[in-house]
Amino acid sequence: MLINLKEFLKPNSLKEAWKVYQKDPEHTLFSTGGLSTALREDERTQIVLDLKGLLPNQIENREDHIFIGGNMTINEAMNSLKDHDLVQVLKQVGTNQIRNMATISGTIGQKYGWSDIITALVAYKAKVRVYNDDGESNIPIEEYLGSKVPSIVLGVTIEQKYNFGTFHYISRTDYDVSQFNFYLCASVENGRMVEVGIAYGARPGFAQRFNEAEEMLKDLPLNELVGKTDKIVEKVENANVSTGFGLSQEYRKELLKVYLKRSLQALSESF
Repeated sequence: MLINLKEFLKPNSLKEAWKVYQKDPEHTLFSTGGLSTALREDERTQIVLDLKGLLPNQIENREDHIFIGGNMTINEAMNSLKDHDLVQVLKQVGTNQIRNMATISGTIGQKYGWSDIITALVAYKAKVRVYNDDGESNIPIEEYLGSKVPSIVLGVTIEQKYNFGTFHYISRTDYDVSQFNFYLCASVENGRMVEVGIAYGARPGFAQRFNEAEEMLKDLPLNELVGKTDKIVEKVENANVSTGFGLSQEYRKELLKVYLKRSLQALSESF
């Protein structure tokens, strides 16, 4: 409960919303779907700015990229993306009621370390469209996650080049947040992996790219993947994995090995 809430405002533009926020950033909260606002408990928030009508609310499906509007709920995005591999992540988010409230903007904006969606977006090397003091801009999601600059999340862009994606996770219950998650995506052309993105999350800190494995896979012919899998999986020993969310570092590394191996096998069998 926001016990010191004094005002709930619906600004008419992003410019107006940002102006109100700048007056008192320490006591002002942005709200899109309202899920995080409803569950929030603090004594600091005094003003809530409802951004529902100000953020993009559709999918822009272009030749080279997909833009997912920040005001789309998880269910709306899932239904609009249809056959995109990201759907396998979206459908794992909470319950149907939660997916009907939680928005793309709220999901990214909260920067939850356990977020399955953020892990997938890190693997896709997505770009976040934001609005702040510098106006509107697109920044890499890893840069956004590491930044302390306040911003309004307008949406997220994923390049169209990826034609394979697979997701793995572990949680205490079906509706609980992930204790560890993993996403691998790839752009395969003429039997060769032109681009690969691998990320693991639900760890202390934000989702992490597995750069060593990505580099070994980039430009590798698919018919050589099975023979290289064990060497690639060995790189898990160098992965930045630590204890947290009820799982030890050792167990997380074992999960990462299993998820990576399963994903590479699925990749080799998909083309």
